[in-house]
Amino acid sequence: MTQLSAFWLARFDNEQDLINYIEYHHDAAGNATCPFDAALGGHGYDADYLECVYTDPEDLVHETGDFSYAEHFGAALQEKVQAIGGEWNTLLMLTARKGAYNDFLFGAEPAESPAPHLRFVESFVYEVTEQEDGIN
Repeated sequence: MTQLSAFWLARFDNEQDLINYIEYHHDAAGNATCPFDAALGGHGYDADYLECVYTDPEDLVHETGDFSYAEHFGAALQEKVQAIGGEWNTLLMLTARKGAYNDFLFGAEPAESPAPHLRFVESFVYEVTEQEDGIN
């Protein structure tokens, strides 16, 4: 099964700001909106496949191996995050499966800076076995 994990660095003042950014909110008419989804182009994403870490900027690079399927991209992700540097305190990962959830990520590469406090890092495409899929 072909999967893709896309990563963004972000900066938030506190964890509640992060939560408000990634959660869908419903207006009085029942329409769902999400700032993170809007930054990605408004395709609508399946939040079950979103993972994030919020920590001190100096610790962020050490958190790259804690994501699901990190064995496929952990070292490369750590290098990319180190190379970018900066005062980022959040790392977001959205996973997609070809022909299934979050499939829109297999299209064009996301914008480098889709929002002032958000920076695209990299997308990693990899194959997952059925056994591996049951573990993660």
